[in-house]
Amino acid sequence: MNFRIKHQNAPVPRQGQNGAVLVITIFVLMALTVVALAVTNSNQSQAIMVRNNQFRLESFNSSYAEIDAQIDFINERKISDGVPSYIIRLIDGNVGDHVFDDAGTGSLDYLPKRSTVAATYIDTDVATWYRGTCLVFGQQLGAGEEKVACNELKVESSAQLVNTNIASNQHQVYEYKTLKQ
Repeated sequence: MNFRIKHQNAPVPRQGQNGAVLVITIFVLMALTVVALAVTNSNQSQAIMVRNNQFRLESFNSSYAEIDAQIDFINERKISDGVPSYIIRLIDGNVGDHVFDDAGTGSLDYLPKRSTVAATYIDTDVATWYRGTCLVFGQQLGAGEEKVACNELKVESSAQLVNTNIASNQHQVYEYKTLKQ
């Protein structure tokens, strides 16, 4: 029997890595950190934009609620009950006359706010402008005089968030009829 003994090669000594893997790992971690910070800042900016949009929407809703409340008040009144006094003052005045909310002065031009929206941090103002007369159905068709006069009011409201520049100004033109004298 012939046995051959194989000689094992001696292990090759390792060469030093000189920190190349460590440097690459540090760069990758730095890049991930920069990306994470950018995502965080983007989320904060989006949260601020959403908050501001909610404030604008609350201002809009408050302003529009006041317009609706004013028009609902006008619609609840029948001509037989008497037209609200501020509308009579507008009709008797010239086109462009207006009634506005200035409760603090005691003026005759006082227009009470009618909205039930809580105004804890929103200031709302309301004004009503007389825009003149409009044509009733028969006059639009070329018929003669009607026994009813058509009038146009422009109801406008502005709501501003307290201590901010966030505001909303809305208006709506309202047509109503009165009996001619």
